[in-house]
Amino acid sequence: MDEHGTVDLPVKGGKWFDHMTMGKTITNYDSLVVLTHFKGHGLGGFGGSNKNIGIGCADGRIGKAMLHTTPGQSNQWDINAEEFMERISESSKATIEHFGKKITFVNVMRNMSVDCDCAGTSTSPVVTPNVGILASRDICALDQACVDLVFAYGRKA
Repeated sequence: MDEHGTVDLPVKGGKWFDHMTMGKTITNYDSLVVLTHFKGHGLGGFGGSNKNIGIGCADGRIGKAMLHTTPGQSNQWDINAEEFMERISESSKATIEHFGKKITFVNVMRNMSVDCDCAGTSTSPVVTPNVGILASRDICALDQACVDLVFAYGRKA
């Protein structure tokens, strides 16, 4: 989405940001379907729809740097986990508010590892196989339902 530049979407009432820099073409669309492979994430706790759009919609150069680093710090992996999750949520908020009611979230709970897909071939083994597919228009309810199912499945295994 950032091939043709960037656009700043507002983050109303943000703790960390007053805007998030997104790929410019996000404004070409009036609706969004978010399809996410739900899994773990080393720094973000879990990778659901919130992480998917929080990081995924931020542009590749400016927005992702805003998420991963704090002022005066150059090491993107040196950020506090709680702050990182708050930053992701604020970025998600910008996307959600941009699309309003024209956004739907789908989480696929299949072959879940405790690692993010960004770990590539060194990702940890699958710990929760095929649970199912969940969908909602409420991002918080959806991601929470997925977390609840992971813990419920873990108690049965």
